[in-house]
Amino acid sequence: MSPETPQWSSLIVTPVHGTFAREATWVNPEGSIATALKARFGEAVLIDSIRWSGGNSFGARREATELLRQHVLKPRPGSEDVAHIVIAHSHAGNVVAYAARDLEVDAKFRPPDIAA
Repeated sequence: MSPETPQWSSLIVTPVHGTFAREATWVNPEGSIATALKARFGEAVLIDSIRWSGGNSFGARREATELLRQHVLKPRPGSEDVAHIVIAHSHAGNVVAYAARDLEVDAKFRPPDIAA
């Protein structure tokens, strides 16, 4: 396998905007990150962003954590062993860290060959 070939057959990427950035365009399925990933990986990548309030409070990040947790654990037929990558900006990094405390979510953040 070449270094350019991903070790998984599919990839789900979830861009998550940061604080005060609910209208950020880079998280859109047609945004700059999605365009670059689709150019590189083609149909093997699914861009599936979420939007949260972007509020600068623990409560807002707690709500966003639950939104992300549900998003990552959402049943997707045929994607049980698919790596799920989150690209987060600003306080969205905290949201990802909080969501990863759930071991089932954490397992989704790892390519299948290192999930154990």
